[in-house]
Amino acid sequence: MAKVSVIVPVYNTEKFLKQCLLSVCNQTLKEIEILCINDGSTDGSAEILKEFAGNDKRVKVIELFENGGAAKARNIGLDLAQGEYIGFVDSDDYVDLDFYEKLYKKAEETQADAVKGELWEINDTSLQLPAVYDLNNFIRKNKAYFYYTFTSAIFKKDFLDKHNIRFPEGLCHLEDPYFTIKAGLYYNKLEICDGAKYYYVVTTPTREKKPEEGAIITSIKEGILKILDLINSGDVSKEHYLVITSFLLSQITDRINNYTLPDSSYNELLSGMYEIFEGSNYKEELLPVYYSIKRQLYLAHAKQERFITIRNNSKQLLLKEYKKFDYLNKDKNLVKILVSYIKPDFLFKSEILTPIHLGRSVEKTLSKDGNITDEDIEWLHENCIGDDDFEGSISAVNRRVGFLTGTYKAWKNYDRLGNPEYFGSFGYRKLLDPQSLAVISNLDGILPHKVFLKESVGEQFAISHGKAALDIMKQLIKKLYPEEFEDFDRFLQGNECCLYENYILKKDLFFSFCGWIFPLLFEALRVDEKEFEISPEEKQTIIDYFYEPDGESICNYKNFESYQKRVLGFMFERITGYFFSKAEKKYQFLHTNCRIFPQTKTSQEAV
Repeated sequence: MAKVSVIVPVYNTEKFLKQCLLSVCNQTLKEIEILCINDGSTDGSAEILKEFAGNDKRVKVIELFENGGAAKARNIGLDLAQGEYIGFVDSDDYVDLDFYEKLYKKAEETQADAVKGELWEINDTSLQLPAVYDLNNFIRKNKAYFYYTFTSAIFKKDFLDKHNIRFPEGLCHLEDPYFTIKAGLYYNKLEICDGAKYYYVVTTPTREKKPEEGAIITSIKEGILKILDLINSGDVSKEHYLVITSFLLSQITDRINNYTLPDSSYNELLSGMYEIFEGSNYKEELLPVYYSIKRQLYLAHAKQERFITIRNNSKQLLLKEYKKFDYLNKDKNLVKILVSYIKPDFLFKSEILTPIHLGRSVEKTLSKDGNITDEDIEWLHENCIGDDDFEGSISAVNRRVGFLTGTYKAWKNYDRLGNPEYFGSFGYRKLLDPQSLAVISNLDGILPHKVFLKESVGEQFAISHGKAALDIMKQLIKKLYPEEFEDFDRFLQGNECCLYENYILKKDLFFSFCGWIFPLLFEALRVDEKEFEISPEEKQTIIDYFYEPDGESICNYKNFESYQKRVLGFMFERITGYFFSKAEKKYQFLHTNCRIFPQTKTSQEAV
């Protein structure tokens, strides 16, 4: 009897198939069977499979003459497998040669139902990096977080058969999480095996394997409802249930950020989201997320862009959610978050949230929009600490550099903040969802979800703020951190980043961030403001790009020059995004929703 049966579904992957099969056939664990299900390939995959089967009797090829999808192919493999444990490898990926030996030894030692290794990514330049979405640290705390990346694990065959754990056929989305989530309902023991590496090959062809958009949206909804029905029918703890439901809702968010939405897709996603909420066993806990995504759907449909924000008017509810976590600071100063204000608004204040007035030293003479009243100033002084009450304050340049004046104050006055283990920075209209605070002690930081941009990060910045500013940003990195310039340039050429400067970071990481970014800021402040100037054509492009569906431009036609003076602040939002992307290679972050609120118009609306 084989110790591990490795199931390899194959469909038109001749470019990668040899590397995949070589990695499986040359495993240090010899007692394996290799089930290759050729799912109707029309390229040279069949010939490669025939060659390997002729050279290695452990390789068995099952030919399917019509393409039925990976779920069907894997299920056929599951029915035929004779091994004690089952593993899966996608035919364009590969594994370390000791991958299955390490997993099987761990399984023998622990008698686990499943043992999960590490997921690594290989990009187009063959650079190997730990996958930032591999959630092993979370899985150690709660098995519910093992809701995807099943290929990095082996599963006891008796366990899968006993609970009829199979892949749902006919879906083009969420069939893999369904399998993994269903298994998660039944584990007696799930183990993590460090050092056992599965390599997910990220290539241009892989990214282009996209079914027609309407089929994706329909499949998302169908897959979400299948999984919801699954967790509703079992005895699932509240914590486990909310982890899975949050994952399901994130699938809607991801689709909003990656696709424009015609009427049919918009209605499909909206009804799917409503059915998740209505079908949930814990509606009250999901209410803030539900309204947040509903608002995001509306804006996505209205604006027809991938550059989307989440808006939600329920400020009182959000503050109430934050106050639920006041207990974190009861016995020690665990987390302190500065909420930055430049004018009166709803007051976010709790044991965790501390309002700070930015630009206090120039509060009236250089106000953002020229209409700060004495009443406004009185409100800010009464309710907020200031960013100018220490030697070396950079409050006077706040109108140019934005949130960093508050960050600088925290860095230079950390003991006065109570020396917290975690420090965060939010804007008064941009706050991260508080639910992630429940697991903050297991993290190095909490960041907003990355946004997938239609243009590259660099192109989007140039369209938004001018080509001159983009060039200056590159020059700054090249001058101060030349060894990072190539990485920074790759970041600018990519399509994903954290657009907002909101964050919560562990103390040591926060100090590393400040020590890295402020030399860049002080160098940038030496650049003559005239070097940031844009042409009239660029100005109109920026105004058009940010035009809101409600008829009000973010840039504000009447005060565009004032807006453009803040280009340095926008520049450092992107530089901050780069720092976070760099840090993710070493640190463990959780990404969560960013709540963005419409701006109140008068101080009378402040609470």
